[in-house]
Amino acid sequence: MKNSLEKLYYLINVRINPVNTEGIDASCRFLEIWINEATSETESIRTYLLKKSVDIENEKSFVLLVCQCQSAMIRMLDKVFAYILQDAASELNSMYDAILKRLEHLLHFIESHYPRYFNKEEKVPDHILAATRAQITKELEYLEKTVFSNIDTKLKKILCFHLQKFIQSNGEDIVCYKRIAYMKDLLTEIKEIPLDSQYTSQLLMDLLIYMNFNIVDLLNYYVANLQACTAACTTPVEQRDALLSALKTLNQLQEKPAAAFIPQMKCLKEQIGTWISEEIHYLDKQQACFNTAHEHSPPAHDKDEDDKLHTSLSVQQLAVFIRAAKDVGILNNKNQTALLKTIAKIFRTPQAGSISADSLRVKYYTPETAAKDSLKDLLLEMFKKVQSY
Repeated sequence: MKNSLEKLYYLINVRINPVNTEGIDASCRFLEIWINEATSETESIRTYLLKKSVDIENEKSFVLLVCQCQSAMIRMLDKVFAYILQDAASELNSMYDAILKRLEHLLHFIESHYPRYFNKEEKVPDHILAATRAQITKELEYLEKTVFSNIDTKLKKILCFHLQKFIQSNGEDIVCYKRIAYMKDLLTEIKEIPLDSQYTSQLLMDLLIYMNFNIVDLLNYYVANLQACTAACTTPVEQRDALLSALKTLNQLQEKPAAAFIPQMKCLKEQIGTWISEEIHYLDKQQACFNTAHEHSPPAHDKDEDDKLHTSLSVQQLAVFIRAAKDVGILNNKNQTALLKTIAKIFRTPQAGSISADSLRVKYYTPETAAKDSLKDLLLEMFKKVQSY
């Protein structure tokens, strides 16, 4: 095989090099000779690999053999493709194209027959990369008119930016087989998203987590949405519940094994999960500090006993009373949360020197029957008193 590789190397780098083929036209008999030589040597390499694969004395040596052959084919393919790009109008391009196809056929044989040994981290030949980028460009145009027309604008902008960046790369970054396979799988999965779904953005986000589209922009987008969700919560308890729900939903999402847009970075699901866990931990610590401070604070009657309104009502009865007063227009505060916080600050009951605003809010919306009945009796007593004045 070494002899065949050397002959191919000499053929491609010397004989058919444009520097050495000046003055040769398409009618030259050497063109057919060179094509036949490329055919003969690639077939010789293919035969040699088949023979070695059924008579392996040392698997490691065969793996090395396959990888060396793969690497040599890629270098030669890039060289021939560069000749074609050098002069699109050259009469020799049909010959270059024929030799390109022979080399490509051998490389495809290696990939399909020895997938265990084929190096997916090796760079993709330039002509395959160019064809893949052209195909992705078409796919992106299709998605712009279908799936992307029904998703959040920010999410669309992030995804399109990074897909376009891959398409328009100037060749500084080496693109390997694994990355090409990832891009193709990603676009195939995106095209499967239902077009008529009202949850298209959420479905796409779940898919990007599944495909581990682990870019910082997408992490920031997800975090920003979570922050907007927790900002709508009125208490730390509600924020914590919202974050716990988000973490549960995230943990239930699947991940495609070994998939990654950026292999050297942590997976997107892990990054999001870490952020949510840290937020929950912060809220827990904040609540713990509050509880500690509350435990060590002076008793309420020592500090503001005379500043509070003492009532014989229970917290449950007080909540029902406040709700009824608001519903009939006695209390006109528009901000219900602020009203309940104020009531909690200025009232104390026989059972509670300090009323929790959260507890009052829960009982405000879920009154107990016993509290309603006992409050009715008290209101009737008040009604009788008013009549006697």
